[in-house]
Amino acid sequence: MAVDIKTDLINVEGGISENYDKVIECSNGLLNVCDHMRWGYVTKDGKKITPFKYDGHADFNDGFARVKYDRGYMMLDENGVEHEI
Repeated sequence: MAVDIKTDLINVEGGISENYDKVIECSNGLLNVCDHMRWGYVTKDGKKITPFKYDGHADFNDGFARVKYDRGYMMLDENGVEHEI
């Protein structure tokens, strides 16, 4: 589900933790979020898994997501570790 308006993520204590431009839920339970036209991944409680530096995004498949960065692509694992393709 994508949200095209500014979206607040609620942290575990019930307070607002971050405000993002777009939020998409991934199949593995992480959230793919856009902040100032850059994409990254966070947990549902707002913990950042990756920095917001990617130009494109994808859902995870078999533990990896293909993301666009700079002029190419790379794979991210569910811990946010980058792998060259």
